[in-house]
Amino acid sequence: MKSIVSVKMFGKTIGPQSKSCVLTAEQIAKDVKAVSSNEVHRNKLYQCLNMEPPQNNQLLKIEDFLKGTDNLEDIKGQLESLIDQVEGFVQRIGEDIENIEKKASECKN
Repeated sequence: MKSIVSVKMFGKTIGPQSKSCVLTAEQIAKDVKAVSSNEVHRNKLYQCLNMEPPQNNQLLKIEDFLKGTDNLEDIKGQLESLIDQVEGFVQRIGEDIENIEKKASECKN
């Protein structure tokens, strides 16, 4: 495995230079296993590779649940407002029915 290194000579940076690194398959497997078992090291590796670390699905599910809970609070407020409006309509309709019944009884007399 070769790594790329920039060399600075006489105040100027010279292009990437190859630097060899000899690792056995066992060493690589051991290192991968060590990195993958530690979340901090795994996240650092992803950052070095300019990749985002894998998303924790449980956290995403919790965030979605909390957003849903916030939405439920908003919906609850809307429903309570609608219930108040309906109760107002019921009261007005009841009053209108009483007025109609009074007028109907006056017309009969």
